[in-house]
Amino acid sequence: WPPGKPTVKDVAKTSCFLQWTKPEHDGGAKIESYVVELLKTGTDEWVRVAEGVPMTEHFLKGLMEKQEYSFRIRAVNKAGESEPSEPSDPVLCKERLNPPSPPRWLEVINITKNTADLKWTVPEKDGGSPITNYIVEKRDVRRKGWQTVDTTVKDTKYTVTPLTEGSLYVFRVAAENAVGQSDYCEIEDSVLAKDTFTTPGAPYALTPVEVTKRHVDLKWEPPKNDGGRPIQRYVIEKKEKLGTRW
Repeated sequence: WPPGKPTVKDVAKTSCFLQWTKPEHDGGAKIESYVVELLKTGTDEWVRVAEGVPMTEHFLKGLMEKQEYSFRIRAVNKAGESEPSEPSDPVLCKERLNPPSPPRWLEVINITKNTADLKWTVPEKDGGSPITNYIVEKRDVRRKGWQTVDTTVKDTKYTVTPLTEGSLYVFRVAAENAVGQSDYCEIEDSVLAKDTFTTPGAPYALTPVEVTKRHVDLKWEPPKNDGGRPIQRYVIEKKEKLGTRW
């Protein structure tokens, strides 16, 4: 009797892996080996590509990329060869698809008391299938578990919110394609959720309003930019007209 219909696994550009089952009846003599035949889609000629196969599986190499094939198996004993098995379902030889590699160069480009702006670079490899989305997660360093923020991110930047003011956070991002999800890319150092402050701009419109021989009254306008925090105090400096030191 013929072997069972072969199944095709791990199809790649020029190879595939076949598996099948033994014949239900061996014809009274032990099965010694198997013969593998293939058929190119669009032709009607079955070609022998492997003989003397001892197991009910075979790794087949030397196929053509972008060519569709079907496969069938014959069993061999002392009496000869069986009829061929039912053909496999047709398969197309193409690059094996995998999940993408991780995103690269994840960084926090801005942080406030309740938001963090993240930016990253696309994965080096997409696994043979286009990137469909990114997954962004955050973790308060005081906790062990990661918290998923968004699983539908399309861009290579994202604003994480909400954060808890005064907490330290780490972030990580994974890429996803039709096959699956990549490993995560994680920032190396934690960041503190707080508003970022800068030094204020310079006061302007400095004007003497009253001058005597012993004192001068000054007035000025506060800086247009306070650096994100209220102005606390001013520093006044003086120098003699012909002097160089304040």
